[in-house]
Amino acid sequence: TCDDGSSNSFYMSSTIGNTTKTYVNLVPVVLVDSPKEVMPAFDVKCRCGDKKFTDHPVARLVNGNYFFLYHTLFQNTYNS
Repeated sequence: TCDDGSSNSFYMSSTIGNTTKTYVNLVPVVLVDSPKEVMPAFDVKCRCGDKKFTDHPVARLVNGNYFFLYHTLFQNTYNS
């Protein structure tokens, strides 16, 4: 469920590991239709049970086979 009240989100899972030990990470992805919707979609907060996601990717569909996946970059905290 996302705070904007829309159902334009889905969970993407990635699996890393071999057959004996598997790590699965579920990430909410907000789906948008146009480039101008990408930046506002980063402000949408999503919740799964009691876990709140404030950082998530945004996907924009190109067609039935392709999509662009956008994600914010963490600010560099290292100063030289």
